[in-house]
Amino acid sequence: MTDRHNSAMRVLHLIDEFSTTNTGVAATVSQLAGWQAARVGWVGIWTSGEINIPIPERVHVLPNSVNSWTPRWRYPVNGLGNLLRVLQEHEVSHLHVHGVWQAGFVLGMLAAFIQGLPVVLSVHGMWSPAALRHGGRARQLKKLSYWNFFGRWLMLSRAALHAITPLEALHIRAFARRSETIVLPNAIDLSGSSSHQIIPQKPPLKQVVYLGRLHPIKGPDLLIKAFSDSHLSSDWELVLAGPEEVPSYVRELKAQADASRKSSQIRFVGPCYGLEKKTLLAGAWVVVVPSHSEVVGMVNLEAASLYTPTITTHATGLLQWESGGGLLSETTSDGLRMALNAVTEWSSEERLQRGKRVRHMVETEFSLDTVGSAWLSFYRGLDGSTNR
Repeated sequence: MTDRHNSAMRVLHLIDEFSTTNTGVAATVSQLAGWQAARVGWVGIWTSGEINIPIPERVHVLPNSVNSWTPRWRYPVNGLGNLLRVLQEHEVSHLHVHGVWQAGFVLGMLAAFIQGLPVVLSVHGMWSPAALRHGGRARQLKKLSYWNFFGRWLMLSRAALHAITPLEALHIRAFARRSETIVLPNAIDLSGSSSHQIIPQKPPLKQVVYLGRLHPIKGPDLLIKAFSDSHLSSDWELVLAGPEEVPSYVRELKAQADASRKSSQIRFVGPCYGLEKKTLLAGAWVVVVPSHSEVVGMVNLEAASLYTPTITTHATGLLQWESGGGLLSETTSDGLRMALNAVTEWSSEERLQRGKRVRHMVETEFSLDTVGSAWLSFYRGLDGSTNR
């Protein structure tokens, strides 16, 4: 409930797409905004493009049409003027910008400067070395040129920088050349699932699950090779669920699966949402998040909240994950293969205990009640002078 310390706080989140094509960031913003909306005076999400994920209760989503001449940069019609009007009309006290490469970053920084508002910039892994390299040398040079000739001078003295993990904080410091960074993890809403709920009594399926965008940076090709080369017997199955974001890459993945000696054990099931997603995660023996670049990866938290351990890579920054019952792997097919071989050696009792441990870790370190309260404390410590 809103208390007197927070009732005057009015937070606007800027995100380029509030849709399934921006899955991780959109899910993170949605959950944080929904938690905040029950505790502060007002919460909004200002976005451009498609809106196709559920809107949290009490959160005001403010859509904008994208100019036809900037479909990729996503500059909205009447961009800065419209954003300034929204800030004034809703008496926004804090601006929280998510992402750096599209127009929302530019508009957020300019608007916060003009209005003298405190502004937080969440980078969401976009400055990691792997993310900067992704897309080839030409794309990397384009990003660096954009940043050095424009972005750096717009942002450097005008925002509180936020990292999701200590590893991301190192990436931010190296890229932005600024040491002051707040570290707060992604979080998950556990309000609908008590730690005292009945843990499913049925043993999990002999199923390895990948859930996420079918995109090269997410590493599903590494997982297919690892599964194919592992000693998992014929009663094990690899299920890959998620939107087919890069058609040419998806064709390569399916060809790779067809050529595998375990081809009959590999299934692509498309996107999964809502109850279907929860059922898939809860029923798996293990969920694998093999990303080359990721900040926590919400699917790790979602699976853990359902008592399912995950294998994830060091690139997620979840360096304490093994102490909570999960596994960490190098971002290689060999590393993932060894991790898969290890999980098949768990007894049903060990699998159950690991599920309980990762659930406990999420409750204590990654719940919205914990992380959301830290965000409100951080917002209260900001003022517009950082933007002058």
